[in-house]
Amino acid sequence: MSISIAGLIFLLVSIVFFGLVLRNFWTHRHSLTTEAQIWLRLAMIFGIVAVLLLFV
Repeated sequence: MSISIAGLIFLLVSIVFFGLVLRNFWTHRHSLTTEAQIWLRLAMIFGIVAVLLLFV
């Protein structure tokens, strides 16, 4: 089984977006701004693509 470089890149991008969501969550007293909601959607999309590339 070989690990896909593209899958790892997508995973790292997903982690970065999720980090931005957490920073926004803690900064704005546990409520997500519209910007953070967009980042969360992007993190989920990149995460799903990463899982597909890594394990399928």
